[in-house]
Amino acid sequence: MSSNSPEFPKVLELLKQSNCIPMEEWEWLWKQREQTSIKICWDPLTQNSGMDFSSQIAYNRTIAFGPYYALYPIGCGSFSIVYKAWEIGTRNIVALKQLLPEYASGCSLERFQREIEVWQSLQHPHILPLLAGGCQDDQYFLVTQFIQGKNLEQLMHELPRQRNSDQLGPLFASILQIAKALAYAHEQGIIHRDIKPANIMVQGMNAYLMDFGMARRIEPDIRITWGAVGTPCYMAPELWQKQASPQSDIYSLCVILYEMVAGQCPFIGLDPEDILVKQLCSRPKPPVQPQSRLPLELNAFILKGLALLPSHRYASMQEFRETLMRILGCQMTSAR
Repeated sequence: MSSNSPEFPKVLELLKQSNCIPMEEWEWLWKQREQTSIKICWDPLTQNSGMDFSSQIAYNRTIAFGPYYALYPIGCGSFSIVYKAWEIGTRNIVALKQLLPEYASGCSLERFQREIEVWQSLQHPHILPLLAGGCQDDQYFLVTQFIQGKNLEQLMHELPRQRNSDQLGPLFASILQIAKALAYAHEQGIIHRDIKPANIMVQGMNAYLMDFGMARRIEPDIRITWGAVGTPCYMAPELWQKQASPQSDIYSLCVILYEMVAGQCPFIGLDPEDILVKQLCSRPKPPVQPQSRLPLELNAFILKGLALLPSHRYASMQEFRETLMRILGCQMTSAR
């Protein structure tokens, strides 16, 4: 398709008839139809998600994969871009992830194809459903359900500096749901390896784990060696040493808990190497302060999950989850 052809306006007309996005959003999209570039934004109407809206990309109105037609970009990574998209002829809004053409070969392509294969094998209420994936016209895509909500990074950004149990209660429920999803993934022999707030979507009372680009299959009791990958602040120390286990995901989830409670990650550095040195040579301060009205037992719980050696952490994600529920006195039915 050509950006000068009538296809995109026609798609917008059909989209309007389907009544599957708010009229204000459709009007904004209609105004963009002649633009040559567009801002990357999760919510074009409010633009209050805490993301950097200064980034602009060329506005390609011809991106499509099967019945899924890209509307506008909502996020990007080093190797891919994610669009809000519409399944033509339905009322289904989805997220369409495209591997950038310049990376559609070698290791990047292998990783993208592995992400599709791993993600398709996982079916869980708190794992974002993968709807489709594959290649079309030498371009590679995957399609997921679109979550009309915020990620955990955005929700934590909205918290006040001094946090209490009332404010953190819904986020604790999200962590317990994600722990349940990870326990299931580990039972299937899959380690996520990139647990971070930006990879956890929250809609209403439900949290969803997404982005399996770093995930790998393992066999029980097999020690594996891969390249160091992940997001430095949330990476377990052993990932720097090309090792991974379910305890690596437990470590990352405890980093998120620490950040939720204390307002910052346990190890902060000027660069990845600085963070690694701090992980190896220091221990974080207890994150829970008495005035927060949070259980002080959370301190020992979180710090155990941040132990330098994987064998000193929780034996399984199920143990992690059950212990956290006991500490919180969990009566949260949504977290069970």
